Amino acid sequence: MTLELLKWMTMGQPFVLAIGLALTIAAFGGAVISRPEVPLVAYLAVYFVFAQSNFGSLDLYLANPVYSRGSGQLFYPALCWVLLVMLFWAWLGRRFANLPPAAPSPVRNWLWAWLVLLLLHLVAGLALGQQAADVLDAHGFVQLAWMLPLVQLMHWAARDGRTLDMLGRLLVLAALLKATFGLVRLAFFGGDPSNVYQNWGHLGFELTYFDLCDNLVCLLGAAAATVMLFIAPAPRQGHAWRVLCMLTVVLAVACIVLSYRRTAWGGLALAALWLLWWFDRRTRWTLLLGVLPLVVVVVALVAARRLQVQTGGADAASFFFDLIGNRFGPESTRLLELKLAWQAFAESPIVGIGAWGRFASSQLIPWQRWSGGSFLHSGLLHLVMKAGLVGLILLVGLVLAFATELRRGLAADHPAARVLLLTAPCGLLFMLPDLLFGTPVPQLRSMQMIGLCLGLPGLVAAARLAPGVVPSAAGAR
Repeated sequence: MTLELLKWMTMGQPFVLAIGLALTIAAFGGAVISRPEVPLVAYLAVYFVFAQSNFGSLDLYLANPVYSRGSGQLFYPALCWVLLVMLFWAWLGRRFANLPPAAPSPVRNWLWAWLVLLLLHLVAGLALGQQAADVLDAHGFVQLAWMLPLVQLMHWAARDGRTLDMLGRLLVLAALLKATFGLVRLAFFGGDPSNVYQNWGHLGFELTYFDLCDNLVCLLGAAAATVMLFIAPAPRQGHAWRVLCMLTVVLAVACIVLSYRRTAWGGLALAALWLLWWFDRRTRWTLLLGVLPLVVVVVALVAARRLQVQTGGADAASFFFDLIGNRFGPESTRLLELKLAWQAFAESPIVGIGAWGRFASSQLIPWQRWSGGSFLHSGLLHLVMKAGLVGLILLVGLVLAFATELRRGLAADHPAARVLLLTAPCGLLFMLPDLLFGTPVPQLRSMQMIGLCLGLPGLVAAARLAPGVVPSAAGAR
């Protein structure tokens, strides 16, 4: 009898586990169906915590599988399909709560246009004998289409001003934890193991984070904390929270500086200039004359250390050493890559070479030998090469739509809303150097983080702010 019972218990374990997992998922879904901000925060937490790039690492097993898990059978990572499930659940919750549709969003409209363009490329590619997998591959521009469900989920997650306040505080806390971890690891454990400068170049310095999105998390939290402290403080902001915000700004900026990434330094400078514009005149001049020179000196010393050992100089030409061509000798490989991509664009300037396209002579570029010229170190030229002037128009339209939503949102004098509204452009400006000279377009994490920034003004517009919110003269600045 005992043996028979053990036999049935053993055979029934998979069924018990399956039923238990289903009940757990159902319980979680039921608990959050009226709180769509909960799955949104859980989804964003993955991008805040886990790095996608392991470039420069000596350990091949450091690559985190979360951004590729499931992409073999499901074509796209399971994380993308989870996003669609969350989006459906948020829509279902709004239907049960009988909530009105989310506010119209120009950003969503232009992202829909990118999705339509991708489908047109799919039709054209299939007609030309291309495989659907090549057209919809990450090396095209499919990541722009995947920004659409994230932005829609953000807009459906907004309920009221408390949602905005929660998201702003989460950005600060995420940056504080991220910066603290990065600096402690740098001080005591050798820094980021994905250190291409030391592991491959033997330049003799350690860094906090090589993955630019890790630095973006620090930047978003530092920007949100700065707005909370100096530009749009909440009426009941406690002293302890102000101290925490100040600590976040200092640690996050230090973490970005010690990343030794030129794109991070450039993005930090652009974001700082944006925030300086919103300070009152007295505070702005205090920062310009008191704090800014100190920051510039620190950044200059860190930059000089890297450039001196890498190029033998520390001037402007050394800063752009891999983008400036040589008058004599071989061409810079970065510059050669851009020239080859530009030639490919010139052959089909209107519609591009297709999402599946490759530029010719890519075998001349060492890092392109395995990809056949499917991507390049300029996100802007990547999109223009693949989608032509049509893609450029859609990109400009998306930026103008973001600016329109931002301007409308800044007309409301609501502290929590202004924190998110002023932080969003900081994130986009921080990523601008990478968009010009890096490879963000094929990376899921980079494009989802950009999608987060693009969706914040629409999230503010979708939130039902407390009664009494009035237009602010500062919003017209």
